[in-house]
Amino acid sequence: MDFVPDSNIAHDCLHPCGFSEYSRAYVITNEDLRYSLNFMPKEADRALTVVGSGDHPLFCSLFGARHVDTFDISYNAKCIMDIKVAALQSGLDLFDYEQMLYELFYCRDITRLKNIDKISKMLPAEEYKYLCDMKNVSLFHQGANPQLYARFLPNKQEYGKLKDIVQKPYTFIKSDIKQIGSKLTQCYDFIHVSNIFDFSKILIATFSPVLI
Repeated sequence: MDFVPDSNIAHDCLHPCGFSEYSRAYVITNEDLRYSLNFMPKEADRALTVVGSGDHPLFCSLFGARHVDTFDISYNAKCIMDIKVAALQSGLDLFDYEQMLYELFYCRDITRLKNIDKISKMLPAEEYKYLCDMKNVSLFHQGANPQLYARFLPNKQEYGKLKDIVQKPYTFIKSDIKQIGSKLTQCYDFIHVSNIFDFSKILIATFSPVLI
């Protein structure tokens, strides 16, 4: 990824709602990915998915995609995804993983996370520096309290499987849906655009009323 995070710019771009290159990320998905990814073809080897809360690529892997690329307009979405992968790679058990998500939703200082010493070693250096520079800001407070959607987290069996199959961070393309086509360099068997069409309908209604 050729995008370099800038905490000074990020402080000016954090909005309570809306989407921008530093908009707050969801710490947990608010949709049943087990249901939606049932539509992924069983033979799908390569998948492209919006990052969302970082759960989307994890569940694509769970449902059989061996190569998963991701995209999102917000750099903070990449951060929450990488933190989840780092938690898996560092050996956190499911209880500590879930507690980490609750901490992330409420905390403003990532250096105070219970298992940050383990997790930080797995994060890119520039990403962890950005997270430390933004320690007085809630980066993952988009959406509802994660306890409301805990049923959408990986269960014990799924979590164990993820620890085996997710061996490295997912490739990230920083892009919104309008530009993603020009940034792709390969073909995919499955493309997951969760919640993107809602955003696209807003764009159409705002800029192209003649199409309604």
